Amino acid sequence: MNIEGLNGSTSGDVQISIAMSGFTFSWEEKTKTTTKNEVKTVQYYYIITAYHPMTVITRDANGLAVAEYNIPALDQPMTQNTRMYSSKGSLEKYWKTGKNSFLESMDKKLMDRNVDIISAHLNDMHGKPQTKRSAKIITVKDKKVDYSEYSWAFEKAFAGYHSILSSPEEAKTNLSEAVKIWEEALKEVDPDNKKARINKKVAAATHFNCAEAYCWLNDYSKALYHMTKIKTYDVKKYEKQIASLKAFIDDHKARYEANN
Repeated sequence: MNIEGLNGSTSGDVQISIAMSGFTFSWEEKTKTTTKNEVKTVQYYYIITAYHPMTVITRDANGLAVAEYNIPALDQPMTQNTRMYSSKGSLEKYWKTGKNSFLESMDKKLMDRNVDIISAHLNDMHGKPQTKRSAKIITVKDKKVDYSEYSWAFEKAFAGYHSILSSPEEAKTNLSEAVKIWEEALKEVDPDNKKARINKKVAAATHFNCAEAYCWLNDYSKALYHMTKIKTYDVKKYEKQIASLKAFIDDHKARYEANN
């Protein structure tokens, strides 16, 4: 089990143990009837319902329990069907000889599932996982209209996003310069004129770029301002993207405020 962002230690400062309550199961006989050319066929099988409850306990260096996690998902059963047989006798014969291997396999699946649940829970509570995310930068091009500043803003934003982890201050500088270019272009927006250089489609794209950039600059009020402006232009192609970006900005803000 791995908790991302934390290094393993041999000193025993903290130990995480899993208390297993044991594998239990029950089975129920079922039948499946099919009809083909007016001939009915009955097949017999068992539905196996299995449980393997677990509790996670965190202990300190002295072995004292610091925290105990009862994760409801660990108590959920797993169900699995046996193969189907043409008679009850054949099914009973199979179960008599194959029961142990069937249940051992099911127990392993349950344990693997529960360990994955525990790992996800511990990472959520204590880990620092890295999550990849693609930042979208929209640029504008037209053979008849000069949008050269958008190309320059794209280069600045691209460099900024790629240096967020390695050079935060450099990233901030590049993103700030990109935003300055986009906001300067927005000064000439003419949403009611389709032929305007900065019409409502270009404006919506520009506000989208600004919202993303301001999020990474930790200026959430301006990020949300630009999000709101996108909606006023009613450009439908951005509806889903706006919802996704809004959720990301809210999450980014919550993390920033919790850690700063």
